[in-house]
Amino acid sequence: MVLTHLDAQLMLHLARHATQALSILAIGWLAPAGVAMAEYRESPQYETCMDKVDLGALKNSQWAACADQELKKVDAALNTPYRKLQQQLEPEQR
Repeated sequence: MVLTHLDAQLMLHLARHATQALSILAIGWLAPAGVAMAEYRESPQYETCMDKVDLGALKNSQWAACADQELKKVDAALNTPYRKLQQQLEPEQR
């Protein structure tokens, strides 16, 4: 499956909103512990990857590859707090 630049941008947009939503949930549960919310920004690796895209050939697949790498990083970063929050829920809430 080849993703277009718009698909890649949409994936990052959705990842940002998921990050924000989970951050809000985490703050609600973890604020007393002094955990602060950080705004999501693309990683330097993503920006470097996007800067290296050859605009003359196969740019959509290159953009998609950059977005896929970034999405994997964001997903992995979100999984840790998500698992911690899941453990705090009662079994019937999961």
